[in-house]
Formats: sequence, C-alpha cells, structure tokens
Amino acid sequence: MKRLLKIAAALIAAVIVSGYGTFTYQNRTPAQLKDPNYFLAALKEVLQSYDFSRTELVQSQDHFADPYNNSNGTYLSTNVAFWDGIRDDFDYAINVPIEFFAENTDTLYSHAMFNFEFFPTYDRYESIDYPDSGVPYVREFDVEGTRVIYNGLPIGDYNKPIIEAYAQAFDSILSQRPQPA
Repeated sequence: MKRLLKIAAALIAAVIVSGYGTFTYQNRTPAQLKDPNYFLAALKEVLQSYDFSRTELVQSQDHFADPYNNSNGTYLSTNVAFWDGIRDDFDYAINVPIEFFAENTDTLYSHAMFNFEFFPTYDRYESIDYPDSGVPYVREFDVEGTRVIYNGLPIGDYNKPIIEAYAQAFDSILSQRPQPA
C-alpha cells in the first residue's frame, strides 16, 4: 500500500486484485483458487482509509477468463478490468496480484502478455530489466489518461510475514499428527 501513499488524495483509483485464474477440469476448481473474500474485505478497509474521491475494488484473474475457458463470462480478466478502469476514467488502475510469492516466468512473461494486451506501449518482445529480485517488479503504463500500475509481488521485506504464516500453518497441521508409540 506504499504506492497508495504516493497518489494524491483528490484523485480516483481502481484497485484490481488478481489471481492466477480459475480453470475447470471435470467440473472441479483447484482448491488454491478459493474466493479470497478475506483479502478483499481487508483491502476495502484500507482503501476507505484514504481520501480518494472515488474508488472501485474488483477481483480478476490473469488466465482462463477468455472466451474459450470462460464462455459464460463468470470471471473478469485482469486485462478487461484494466480497460474498464480506463474507460471509466479512473486516474489510476492498480493491480495487486495475490497468488504468487515471487516473480517467475509466468508473472513476468505470460501474465504480462494477457494483462497488458492492446496497451499502446507494451511490447511483448522487449527485454525485461529486473536486476534486483529482492524488490517487487513494478510496471507502469499511461493509457488514455489512466496510470495503469502492476504493483508487483510481495517479495523482499514484504515476503517475510507470508513465509512466517505458511511455516506456522504447516507447524499447526504437523503438530496434530499422532505420535509413534
């Protein structure tokens, strides 16, 4: 949320919380893609603490929200969420990815190709300059008067509480197993 502190209070911002994407196999959805209502509620509370004149919080997914995998339109793609924010004349459209804990080939290349499609200055063939993997990789675009920001993943200082929470969760599960006699 440090990025929100840099945005003037009089402006309007759309925040797009994105996940990898929900694909269906034999009418089943992977457990990792459960509805993150807890995260959305917390982020909504954070947004309300800022003095933006207008905000909107949406949940999207980077993959599988296309016409082939999502023919009934159940899911909002991150690309469409960006374009909705641009069309609705938001000053900022900020993407907060929540399902990865470090940048990887998916987030740097594949997700970018889906998310930034049709952005005038996005070039899928341009080399990625990411010399410090200890800080979030941020991408910014000016599209039709909207500042589109891919906020990067929670790495470096931001990653420590996530790893600690996972370690505590694993410990709580393993400590419940029966001990050998």
